[in-house]
This record gives sequence, C-alpha cells and structure tokens, in this order.
Amino acid sequence: MENKQLSLNKNLQEMENKILNQVMTTSKSILNAFIFHIIYTTGINEGRALDNARLTKEYRTKGWKEALKKAKGDEDKAYQYYISNVF
Repeated sequence: MENKQLSLNKNLQEMENKILNQVMTTSKSILNAFIFHIIYTTGINEGRALDNARLTKEYRTKGWKEALKKAKGDEDKAYQYYISNVF
C-alpha cells in the first residue's frame, strides 16, 4: 500500500511539473507578445502599422489557403502545414 502511495505521489509530482512548465511557457509567450506590441506601437506611425496589418493578413490568408489545398481540405493537417511553413 505504501508503495502505491509513493508511486501515486511521484506521478502527481511529474504531472504538476509538466503543467507548470506549460503554464510558464504560455505566460512567457503572452508576455513577449505584449512587450513586442508596446515597443512596436511606440516606434511606428499609424499608417505604416495599418499597412503592415493588411499585408500580414494577406500573407496568412494565402498561406492558409495553400496549406488547406495541400491537405485536401483536412483542416487539422492544414494547420500543421500552415504552422510549419509560416512560423
């Protein structure tokens, strides 16, 4: 019985560590995006920012359509193609 409890505690600790790592990774990504946004918006004029947003949207739309075509309509596969080529 004690061995089962030790094993359970070990498994719970491993799961907790995995979850904490995922939370930290996500938190860092959000923080980096926020910092980028602050720096970007203080150093660029509104017209250029709008133009960049439009161009980015066009680029992503084109990439998604190509990925969807390559995946023959399977959105899950298309997503994998898309993120491997865009990011």
